[in-house]
Amino acid sequence: SSAFVATVLSSPFNYVRNLQYATAKSEKVIPSMMDILHQFVVNGMNKSTLLEGTRYWLFRLRIGWGTARVAVGMSFTSMCYELTQKWLVV
Repeated sequence: SSAFVATVLSSPFNYVRNLQYATAKSEKVIPSMMDILHQFVVNGMNKSTLLEGTRYWLFRLRIGWGTARVAVGMSFTSMCYELTQKWLVV
């Protein structure tokens, strides 16, 4: 569903934003999006197996049951909206 795709595609941006917000005020430079994403990819590639790297990426991006819940919720809400539009609009 497009809701699942949208949630998954937005997760790297949420990851970067969270790391930038978590940067201490005492640090003079906030890491850039490219720096954060580069380190993210390198950390995943440095895992011992492809499965471990994939698990690392999925865990860090928080892709899992919550993603499925959001996708189902968005799809259900869209379906309800479309049904009410058919019934209410003549």
